[in-house]
Amino acid sequence: FPERIDCWEWTIQALSQLHDTSRLKSLHNETKMITIKKDREWVQTRLITELARLERQHRDEHKTINEFLKSDPKNGLLHYALASALERAGHLNSAIENFEQVASNKQNYPHIQANAWFRLARLASDQQREKFLRNCLLLASDHVAAKKLLAETENTKDQMLS
Repeated sequence: FPERIDCWEWTIQALSQLHDTSRLKSLHNETKMITIKKDREWVQTRLITELARLERQHRDEHKTINEFLKSDPKNGLLHYALASALERAGHLNSAIENFEQVASNKQNYPHIQANAWFRLARLASDQQREKFLRNCLLLASDHVAAKKLLAETENTKDQMLS
C-alpha cells in the first residue's frame, strides 16, 4: 500500500490506539518507499507526531520530533510540527525561531508557510502582528483566522489612535 495514503493513515491510527511505538518506528522506515514527496512528508510527519504524542510521558514531544528531523532536515511539515510542539511546551523563543524558518523557506508548501506566518502573528508583538498576518494572507487569502485577527488588530490600532 505504499501509494495509498488512507492505508498509511489507518495503520498509523491502529498502531497508535494499540500504543505500539516499536511498530510505528518500524513503519517509519517503510515510508521511504512512498515515491510522491508531498505524500511521503505528510505520512512521515503524521507518524512522527503520533509517536511523539505516545512517548510524551517519557520524553518531550519536540525532542522526539527533533530526533527524526535530524535524518530528514528538508521536511518542511516536520519543521512546522516541531515549531508547534515547542509552542505547546512553552518554549516560545524556539517556536518563533522555527516558525520563522518555515515561513521564510520558499521550498515549503504555501499553505504551511501561511500557517507559520499566522502562528508567528499570534506570538508577535503588536508592531509585527499586522505584517505577519498580511504575509499569511498573501499566501492564503482565504485564511479565516488570519482575516479575523487582522481585523481585530486594525480595530485596536484605530481605537488607540482616536
